[in-house]
Formats: sequence, C-alpha cells, structure tokens
Amino acid sequence: MHIRSLLFSLSTISLLPMTVAVLLGAYFALLDRSPHDIEFFLISLLISLPLLSVSYLLRNSPPLEVRDAFLVISLYWLLLPALSGVVLSITLDLSLVDGFFESLSAMSGAGFSFINPDNAPPVVLLWRTALQWLGGISIVVIGGAFLPLFHSIVRSLYVVEVGAKLAPTIISTVRTVFLLYLFLSLLSITIFLLAGMDLFDALNNGLTAIATGGMSTKANSFYYWYERGQSEILVAAMIIMIIGATNFSDLYSLLTGNFSSFFRSPEVKSMALLLLILLPLGALGTEDVLPALFNVVSAITTTGFQAGDISSQSDEYKILLIVAMMIGGATFSTAAGLKLKRVIVAAKALYFELSRPLAPAGVVRTLRVGDKELGESDVSSVLSYMFLYALTLLISSALLKLVLDLYGDSDHDYLDVLFETTSALSCVGLSVGIISPELPLVAKLLIAFIIYVGRIEFIALYLLVGTYQRRKTTL
Repeated sequence: MHIRSLLFSLSTISLLPMTVAVLLGAYFALLDRSPHDIEFFLISLLISLPLLSVSYLLRNSPPLEVRDAFLVISLYWLLLPALSGVVLSITLDLSLVDGFFESLSAMSGAGFSFINPDNAPPVVLLWRTALQWLGGISIVVIGGAFLPLFHSIVRSLYVVEVGAKLAPTIISTVRTVFLLYLFLSLLSITIFLLAGMDLFDALNNGLTAIATGGMSTKANSFYYWYERGQSEILVAAMIIMIIGATNFSDLYSLLTGNFSSFFRSPEVKSMALLLLILLPLGALGTEDVLPALFNVVSAITTTGFQAGDISSQSDEYKILLIVAMMIGGATFSTAAGLKLKRVIVAAKALYFELSRPLAPAGVVRTLRVGDKELGESDVSSVLSYMFLYALTLLISSALLKLVLDLYGDSDHDYLDVLFETTSALSCVGLSVGIISPELPLVAKLLIAFIIYVGRIEFIALYLLVGTYQRRKTTL
C-alpha cells in the first residue's frame, strides 16, 4: 500500500463534497450575511484548502490497488463526517461528537438527527441534504461499478450485491448511473412540487427521498403535512421512496422501455409482494391509516421519513417495522438493510433443501434467482452475511440496552432498543425516541459505529479477512 496514494485518494474524494459546502456557505453568506452562514462558509473553506493542497501535491502518486481502494472507501465514510462534523459543531455550537454523529447519520442515510430543522439555518439543512444525496449515489456506484473488481476472496461475500452492467466500461457505467440518479432526483423534486410543497421543502425532501436518506425539513417530518390535511404529499413521498429503493438496473430497464425485463425482476416482484403483505398488516388496529402505511413504506425502503409517534404504537406494529427495516430495499439501490436479493436467495435455498427429498431420483436440480444460476458458494456467502448482520444486531442491541440501564434510562424496554438498533444498522432513521442529543456519550458512539458498519456493509471487516486469507495463501 502506498501512503501517498491513500492520502491523495482520500483528500481528492473528500474535496468534492467540501467544495459543495463552500459554495453553499458562500451563497448564503452573500444572500443573508448571518453569522451562521459566514461561519459555515469560513470553516468549510479552511477545511477545503488543506484537502486541495494535499490533492495537488500528491497528484503524481501511483494508482491504488483494488484492495486499497476499498480501504479508502472505508476511511472516507469516517473522514468526511468528521470534517463535516467540525463545520456543524462550530456553526451550530454542537459538541464535536454530535456534529460527527449528525454528519455520519446524514451521509449514511440513517436519518437520525440531533438538530431541530425548524430552527436550523437553511445552509445547514441544504448541507445535510447534500450529504445524503452524495451518500446515496456513492453506495450505488460502489455496488454497481466497483464491487465486481474486488479481490475474489472478499467479492464472493457480495455476490448478490453487484449490479448489472449498464454500459461496457466502468466509466460509462458510472456516467449512466449518475445521469439516471440525476433524472430521478429532478423527478422527485417535481413530484413534491406538484403535490403542494414549496420549492425549498421540495428540493430538500426530494433529494433525500430518492437517496432514501430520511432527514426532513420539519421537526415532525412528514406528519407536519399530514396534520395540515396535505395527505397527497405523503402519497407522493411513498412513491419516491419506493423508486429510491428499487434496483437501478431495473429502473434503467423501465425507463428504456424494456418492460418485460422490469416486471420479470425478482426484486421488483418481491417488493410488490412485500408491500401487499405488510401494508394491510400495518393498517390493522389504527385509526390513522395513512401515517401507519407511510411508516411501513419508509421502513421497507430504509428511508426513515416518519409520520407520527411510533413509540405509542403497539408492540405488533413495532415488530412489523423491525422486520421491514431488516429486509430493506433492493441491491444496486440507495437503500440499506439485508437487501431483497439476499432474502430471496436465502428463502429459495431453504425451499430447495426442504424439497430435495421429494425430487425424483436422477433429476438434476439448479437453484436460480432470475436469470442467474447460484452455486453453493453463492448461497453460503448470502447466509454468512445474514448471520453477521443478525449477530451484530443482537450484540449491539444488548450493549445499547446495557448502556442505557447503566446511565439510568430504564424507560425503554428491549423491544424499543431493538427497534432503534435495527433502524441504525439498516440506516433507516425511524425512531421510538431513544436516539436524542441527551444520550450518554458511550451510547452515541455505539450507535455511530452501528450506522457505519451497516452502511458500508462490513467492508472494513471483510477487508481484514480478505487480506489475511491472501497472505495465508501466498505463504
């Protein structure tokens, strides 16, 4: 590994979002000239200049190996929130930990927030939106363009995560993905405008919805519009959230007129089936049907927009949302969670094994998901990932419950803690009220770690495993 290459890559990819922060700060500083806007601009600029200097001075560094590129990705998802955290902590007088948490939550699409958006400066709200939007496209590009290049030992663990090629080369694939993402973002903003939002709200919520980010411009999230009788805005958001959680390959097929490929997609059919099952269950036993359905869609798409107080809902409803958040959206999308294709593979593998004794003797059976034939290694990689997710969820929820009890917060039972932990690990943002600025420091750091490993899907851990296996096999 070349340290110069590592520093060059980290500074270069961090420079783009920080440049966005500088431009936003400059615009609002010239427009409003408020102290918050000027501080935001100056701090963003002071952080960007060293990044620019390092990027320029190390521009002739040797290219990274693919394995090292994923180390850069793992570090980038910590570095950018740290840099943004400094900007937010100074601008809003937050602690450095709270600023880091806010930024990591935004970039990862987790959507938990320590900021009251009703009182936050517009520049901060737009910066959070930019972080969520950039985080969304980053995840799509990683899954669709770069995972196929990863070292084989680690790549096998992400066999179902890799997106179909949308173009012949990596560069053209990234370009196609970006243009598709840009089109869907503009479409989302337009839909919200037509539904009755003003331009600022439509811009922010449109970009975060397509990124399945979940940070809204209102303290009550989408319940704000529901209380005002604007139910069409909630319906519009549900449509956009589903689009954001759909496989970009399938969306590309739909937009290019390949309808048969779109409707044959296992993930499209599975999402439709899940919604048909979960939505009626979510509507049971409640008078406010639309908010209940809205939260179900928000959970399955891992967006995190919220309508109403979930903490007062029944345990059955919370369990339903937990299951939805665990499953998550499609692969090669901005959504998180286990992902639909992994769940499909696991379900088909279970059926395949249970039906084995009933198959006629001598018949050759194959396990297929869509057009892809899966082998034992493919199934093993899916099951190992699901096991790692479940183990992380159980251990982290137990630790969070223990921390809360030690610090005297015994108002929440284990189901509430499990709900919040699942929301963090699947980068959703739905909350029963546990995650707040009043959390003890240890709990904040624990939840930040859960969000981090959930968003990058344990890449850092697999890097260690892959490196160890590579060295072991070359000895």
